[in-house]
Amino acid sequence: MKNKIPIETGPITAERWQKLTLRQQLGAIGSEFSMYVLLLKKEAVMDESKSLAEVFRLIDLTISDHRWLDRAKDLNRFRKALSDITLSEHVQQASVEKLQDYLLSFSLLARK
Repeated sequence: MKNKIPIETGPITAERWQKLTLRQQLGAIGSEFSMYVLLLKKEAVMDESKSLAEVFRLIDLTISDHRWLDRAKDLNRFRKALSDITLSEHVQQASVEKLQDYLLSFSLLARK
């Protein structure tokens, strides 16, 4: 039987984050965003805000990753769109679901 590499749990650090590919980073952002959407539907406001804060933290870690300097403009644009969709007075469910579908594609790519 092969020895499995232990899976690290807990909040991801900048050091661990920078070991991931861009696909993996965006996939992880998508996974956390899916958690946010689930909590949004359940109207779990306290947990929802923590999850959204984690989404933004992961995006900021991706933007600050020196390997993606040539993509910084796109990543910042993505962060702005996410902010516009999620932090408005009335969150538009259709826009949230479209964004979730978009991010899901990165989760699927990261598995390959």
